[in-house]
Amino acid sequence: MKSFFRLRYLLLAVVIAYCPYVFAKKALKKSHDVVIADGTVNGLESADAIAFLGIPYAAPFVDDLRWRKPTLVGKYKTLKAHSYGTSCPHMDKFNSDAMFTRSFSGGPDCLNLNIWVPKKAMHTKDTVKLPVMVFMPGGGFQVGSSSWTPFGLPIYNGERLADLGNVIVVSINYRTGTSGFMYDPDLAQREPAVGNLGHLDQLQAFAWVKANIGAFGGDLNNVTAFGSSSGAMSLCNLIAHPDAKGLFQKAILQSGTCWISSTEYAKEVSKYLIQKLGCNRHSDGKVKASCLVEMSLERISKAEPEMDYQSPSLDNFYFSPVFDGAFFTEYPDEVIKAKRHMDIPILIGTNQQEIPTFMMKDSKDNWELLFKNWKIDETTKAKIKAHYEQGKVKSYEPLLARLKTDYHFGCRARYYAGLFSSAQTSPVYLYQFEKNIFDVMDRWVKGSFHGMELFYVFQQVPPFAWLPGVGPHLKFQEKIGRLWTHFAYTGNVQSGSGWEDWKPFTASTQVIGVLGDSNHSEKINSDDICSLLLLTMQKGKPGISLIQ
Repeated sequence: MKSFFRLRYLLLAVVIAYCPYVFAKKALKKSHDVVIADGTVNGLESADAIAFLGIPYAAPFVDDLRWRKPTLVGKYKTLKAHSYGTSCPHMDKFNSDAMFTRSFSGGPDCLNLNIWVPKKAMHTKDTVKLPVMVFMPGGGFQVGSSSWTPFGLPIYNGERLADLGNVIVVSINYRTGTSGFMYDPDLAQREPAVGNLGHLDQLQAFAWVKANIGAFGGDLNNVTAFGSSSGAMSLCNLIAHPDAKGLFQKAILQSGTCWISSTEYAKEVSKYLIQKLGCNRHSDGKVKASCLVEMSLERISKAEPEMDYQSPSLDNFYFSPVFDGAFFTEYPDEVIKAKRHMDIPILIGTNQQEIPTFMMKDSKDNWELLFKNWKIDETTKAKIKAHYEQGKVKSYEPLLARLKTDYHFGCRARYYAGLFSSAQTSPVYLYQFEKNIFDVMDRWVKGSFHGMELFYVFQQVPPFAWLPGVGPHLKFQEKIGRLWTHFAYTGNVQSGSGWEDWKPFTASTQVIGVLGDSNHSEKINSDDICSLLLLTMQKGKPGISLIQ
């Protein structure tokens, strides 16, 4: 409870600090028309860019289109793209209205995207084509939206990044939770890839960008896909999927790597949900499927099991991409090892303390239960415990936080950096992000936690005008923005980025770029805890396929 109030204090402080900045922004003014295949899109000019918001890339999944692959959007004469579109159906815990309660958001008309074009580029769009950066938001595959503004903070607004780096920024919505990743055999009779509709949405969005971004001044042959958390996990999966080839030419994976649930696990989760909804009373598969199709999206979303991130379990996702034999016939790791994935430049990394200490329960019982339930040999368990329990244990919160950070993020990023680099000629860069905007307010939050880099990438660090110590954060966000956009232009991080000694990651070099106060690169000690944790991942857990 104490941690809860601390977190609320921090977030409230961010909102208060941000208010003067928000109201100081210039009002939207001149509009711009862009003609694409579907019709005319009208966007509005803001202080830093021209925004085209809420453009549909696929039709709403209404009636029989629910739990179907995305279909093409209809033609329109003029679309006023002046505000964000509908988000996909989900239960939202972190919006400014509901605070920490769960409320239903979204609807079936959610397959839309947003585009930010630098103002100066609109005047040269017929002669100079700019790099395009397409962002896939995260949310644990359960929630997420390109218009997400936690506590009023425009964390995914792409106008400043577009202006800073002279690139076109695109953000997309895709189906999550039951709408996007629920696998049920009876629904699969209607749509074989039903457990991976979120991925099909993503592919449709990239196809839309390839077909239309030239009209906005974008270079359709220089597209960088970037994503955070489950957005990065999705992107990792797509790099290894044949249907994604040619849709993007570079990738940035922020705190996420390839992830696919086993069919058996996905069936168990859907069985639980279908029983909770009462559709299991129908023995006929077609009738059961109809029960799900006809039920309201709100009722279905409210029945979804809620994630407990304080749980001692290391497996948290209920709905996620599924090894279904339709969309996925091979695991991404197998495709990468066989060198049949997209050979493209990749920037991959994590935050220093992905799982913050304040999210953990200070409980020795939780710590012991984690190891008790972990299906690995006792010798490996003992070695891992000894690594984290070095010295006198005063609290189990930091131990749980560190283990979960290493297990889910740091070690997996290192594994995939090595996997990609050994299977391709294009460079792979590994990073660790270490800045934390909250350190100007309260020193109890240690390390950069999950999603922190997004504020810096999108140039949305709150200015905290009256607080000391914010200057370095504002300068650093510009440095990070230029690094990300430089990668979009060139596919490397060296020349002109400020990290001249940061070399590509290989099995022999094992170099990581440290993005923080020191801004340097260093060689990783490969003989560490990751070798043990990766061994446990490769063995996996019966419910979920981790690293195959």
